[in-house]
Amino acid sequence: LVAIVKYCYAGKQWELLNEHVVTLSKRRSQLKQAITKMVQEAYELVEKTPDLDTKLKLIETLRNVTTGKIFVENERARLTKKLSDIYESQGKTKEAAEILQELQVETYGTMDRREKLEFLLEQMRLCLAKHDYIRTQIISKKINIKS
Repeated sequence: LVAIVKYCYAGKQWELLNEHVVTLSKRRSQLKQAITKMVQEAYELVEKTPDLDTKLKLIETLRNVTTGKIFVENERARLTKKLSDIYESQGKTKEAAEILQELQVETYGTMDRREKLEFLLEQMRLCLAKHDYIRTQIISKKINIKS
């Protein structure tokens, strides 16, 4: 699976890469580790995309593939953070906040504390930017003092 992703990248076939990632993730009796490695490899290619449109398509494809799969929840969270950063750089603060709030990172068991804390602080920052003080307070209560 990783080899297919690498070949698509080597040939600069971004549309084909998106199609293969979706197809390979839906195959029956596919090992979780194989899908995880494929998603991680494709995640690394997000920064190497030639333009913003291609980057957005790849991020959306990977987010769709990782939806509902616990074994790739960290990758989904990181992709969502990247998408949120892109929206914020375009001046779409409200959309950036909504996308980041879709994630319930405090429930992720495989994510380390520091990364969880960074996500929660980013959610709070975006809520403050869109003047949603009630939600900011709700998110602030999710932060553990020990963190």
